[in-house]
Amino acid sequence: MRVPRVHGLDLPRAAGAPFRLEGPDAVHLGRVLRVAPGDEVEVFDAEGGAGRFRVTDVGRGRVDLVLEARVDADRELPFRLTCAVAPPKGKRAQRLVEELTELGASALAPLQLRRTTARPPTDDEVRRWSLEAAKQCLRNRALTPLPALDLEGLVALGREQALALLPDTVDAPPLREVLARPRPASVLVAVGPEGGFDPDERAALRAAGFLAASLGPTVLRIETAAAAVTAALVAAWA
Repeated sequence: MRVPRVHGLDLPRAAGAPFRLEGPDAVHLGRVLRVAPGDEVEVFDAEGGAGRFRVTDVGRGRVDLVLEARVDADRELPFRLTCAVAPPKGKRAQRLVEELTELGASALAPLQLRRTTARPPTDDEVRRWSLEAAKQCLRNRALTPLPALDLEGLVALGREQALALLPDTVDAPPLREVLARPRPASVLVAVGPEGGFDPDERAALRAAGFLAASLGPTVLRIETAAAAVTAALVAAWA
């Protein structure tokens, strides 16, 4: 059976050190998974650290553990990937966060552009969804939620990156042509709202150095486009 994996803060570093897990993850371990003294649990802090623990006691709303060994595996991409995405509607926003977490994106900023219609998820929602995805995919970090960006903010963020990508369907070369270049240190991917970027936004982004790239002959949903371009970057440069 797979070792349960949960999130916790301020993990100890020395083998044999005690650690108390409280909150929803402790309740899940105790009530749902019914861990007992002697069972093994992995705890990660979402900041790159993790440890393998042994259960010593289970109480109401808490699980007491002892650290057996640190397992701070680095499963991050060899380049920093920031995604600026117009929020999709409803539960599709959660799907977006989960997929970007699994694929290794570092940060997510919601785009507020002329055609944006959906409200962005809150920072707490992004963190919660990302942590749940990180538990499953064995990643030791979660997405960092960034403040919402308008066009001016997106241009400014793009200037800070080694590569700024604009997945688009208008006069854009195939993404494989962009991926033929050496791996950059940082990448920003900007995915527009339903209906795409308006002509003025598209012109401003291209003038600011964003490289347009086509993801294929079909029009993709917001979360599909974000996951598709991220997966392509991972395949080419990870």
